[in-house]
Amino acid sequence: MALTDRRILLKACFNFRDLGGLETVDGRRVRSGVLYRADALHRLTADDLDVLRGLGLRTVIDLRSKGEIERHGRVALADHDEVVHVHLAMMDEIWSTEDMPRDDEAPAPEVLGEGYLRMLEFGGPAVATAIRLLADGETLPAVFHCTAGKDRTGVLAALVLGQLGVPEEAIAEDYALTELAVDGTRAWLQVNDPDVMGALPAWAWRAPATTMLAFLEQVRAEHGSIPGLLAHLGVSQATLDALEDTLLGP
Repeated sequence: MALTDRRILLKACFNFRDLGGLETVDGRRVRSGVLYRADALHRLTADDLDVLRGLGLRTVIDLRSKGEIERHGRVALADHDEVVHVHLAMMDEIWSTEDMPRDDEAPAPEVLGEGYLRMLEFGGPAVATAIRLLADGETLPAVFHCTAGKDRTGVLAALVLGQLGVPEEAIAEDYALTELAVDGTRAWLQVNDPDVMGALPAWAWRAPATTMLAFLEQVRAEHGSIPGLLAHLGVSQATLDALEDTLLGP
């Protein structure tokens, strides 16, 4: 399955895609139609919500901070949709745009990769809980998301895919697909929230594969492997085995 074929096209959410179809190193594939990653679900239109209902979602995992949810709300699925919302904050509060280097000071991939690893100092419990939820077939189909669908969502996606045995290059390519969402996101923000768009430096819109590869390299350096990192976060081997049984197909 081509990477671009996995995208779910919506009117007000531009970084929603199926993680299914990716091949593992042992020739299996991540199951399609059971696990999705996304950006800002709080701004979905009525038509977008109908598309989500068609996916049969059972669980929405929200990786945003408490403050973001208080400011923007959550995905507006109705009670009768029987979708469970789970809040698992990956960060105590979103990074301030005032602290970001400006356009001509874009951090090196190694610096951004280190930032992703350090994110787990607060977000580790959220990752561990998300892995346990996704290992339970009763929670699927599921989607996890943050605001841009790049950093927090990208880290969790990388850890899930890496545990499933998806090669690092394919994980990095999936991460880089976020750049396909930039034009739609910027156009939406220009109309609906221009202050946010103007506050972000140009490099913050990008998701180069080198950033994800740098993160994965640092995971190896500190923990030996993704399974080693997840064990460090308290995820049991039984849960990791169940994750693979649940999410992998032939």
